[in-house]
Amino acid sequence: MRRLIYVLTAIMCLSAQAANACSFDGFPIPESLVDRLLKNNQIVLARPHPQEMLRFEITDTLEGAPGASKIPLTLADIERRRLIANPGDAVLFARTGFFGNWQRIGYVTDRHRGLFEQITDRLPDWRKGLAEDRASLFARYVADADPLVRTTALVELGRLPYATLRGLEHGTDAGRILDRLAVLPEHYLIPIRLQLIGLTKDRTVLGTLEDLLAEAVQANDPNVLHYATAYVELGGASAVHTLSEAYLTDHDLSLDTRRKVMEAVALHLREGDPRLRVMLQW
Repeated sequence: MRRLIYVLTAIMCLSAQAANACSFDGFPIPESLVDRLLKNNQIVLARPHPQEMLRFEITDTLEGAPGASKIPLTLADIERRRLIANPGDAVLFARTGFFGNWQRIGYVTDRHRGLFEQITDRLPDWRKGLAEDRASLFARYVADADPLVRTTALVELGRLPYATLRGLEHGTDAGRILDRLAVLPEHYLIPIRLQLIGLTKDRTVLGTLEDLLAEAVQANDPNVLHYATAYVELGGASAVHTLSEAYLTDHDLSLDTRRKVMEAVALHLREGDPRLRVMLQW
């Protein structure tokens, strides 16, 4: 059976290579905050204008030279009151060139400033393709207590190749990540959270993960690939054997579901633990 799994996986990847059938980044994720900022070269923080209460006033320039530019957007009263009550908060805006339209990027609390300043300091290098530290920067924030900081980091890491993700130190807790899988507004983060669960190497959650995988398979969940990937990362060769016995030979399952399980095995053969590749070879 191991030989069969190895051969079928290799055939699948080779035959579908042109179509990227084995790509791990084929799930929809929102444009990251960094990608939005990279498109602009003027980035500022703004607060309520002291004389005109429904207008913004630029208070800090993070990148570029906006000069005496005004932000022609109306400040909602509820946000104005929040900003006045929190002097360290601001709203982040960005635009391209002197004649571009200002775009609202998001509300920034005093707690967020440190991360945003680190991002804007690195933008010039990242635009040149010098982004070696981009992944490691956000890996430090995946377990941050602040939802915006945490989500920003997760979206960034969700864009990485699996091999790159495996090489990062992220200090996440498998149990806490499991608890977040059921948060409906954050469903788009399920793939990256599952990857991180596997990479915690916390085998105490292996049984729970196996149950979640079984539920996902029966429901033909689009995240079967990611459940199976995390399961193999934690369970190793024995997990591959379980997948082959429980799912790959079950012809009652849809071909698409079995293909996603196979893709998880293929991913580990290409980008996973080298010791696992050796164990699965004949």
